[in-house]
Amino acid sequence: VPWPAAPITMQDACAAAKKVLTEAGPRPLDAIDSTLINNVSLGDCREIVNQLPSVNAGADIIINLPANAVVLKGSASDPDGKIVDYLWTKVSGPRKYTLKNTNKSSASVSNLVSGTYVFALTVTDNKGANTKDSITIIVKPGQGKK
Repeated sequence: VPWPAAPITMQDACAAAKKVLTEAGPRPLDAIDSTLINNVSLGDCREIVNQLPSVNAGADIIINLPANAVVLKGSASDPDGKIVDYLWTKVSGPRKYTLKNTNKSSASVSNLVSGTYVFALTVTDNKGANTKDSITIIVKPGQGKK
């Protein structure tokens, strides 16, 4: 009975060889299989280290009341994979604010009051690495107010 070959999608031969050797399954080995496996050397294989994603939360913003809303426009990339998660959070500032679309590259902040806010954008790549960047929003009192 022929055994179906398991599909393997890998970026390099070392990762593919390791996967085959560790996850070959319960298939019985014949003499050819045993010879091939015994001749495989992983000594020259290096572990590939996941590179951190890069993130930019955007340029700092200054607004004057009565304007009390901004859009946070972040961006991110990953040199060896893809971005799978975005998370905007407030780091510091006045208690009053509304933050929407916290799991997108762009979020909106409204109901801001006079003061200095700091928001952080954390991104995570498809291999679990994450990086954070922050943006400062300064909300100044309207003209004629101190």
